[in-house]
Amino acid sequence: ERERDLDTLQQLLERRILGAGQTAELQAMGVVIGDLLARELDMHWVIYSDGEGRSRALQLGSTSNFLFPITMVSRRVDAGIQVRVREVYAAAVAEMQPWVGKRYAAPATSR
Repeated sequence: ERERDLDTLQQLLERRILGAGQTAELQAMGVVIGDLLARELDMHWVIYSDGEGRSRALQLGSTSNFLFPITMVSRRVDAGIQVRVREVYAAAVAEMQPWVGKRYAAPATSR
């Protein structure tokens, strides 16, 4: 299922069905990626607040490890960067993998 979903998201970009300026739709792709990450890494959706405002994020347990998948695709597309959905996904997994199953927190977050 994960592979099929990632392939479908990639096709939406490659066929130019979605592109720059379609922020809501690109962020919806981020929600799909986030749901896949949550399942694979046992993370959960939260509202993350900081000096910049509020964002939806994935949190690893009760640690200070967060991912911000909603904007992982939209920011890249809007910046004119060619997005490889599998690479974005794999990078997010790799960033969290050292902390999965541990009871302490990593210092970094990813947007």
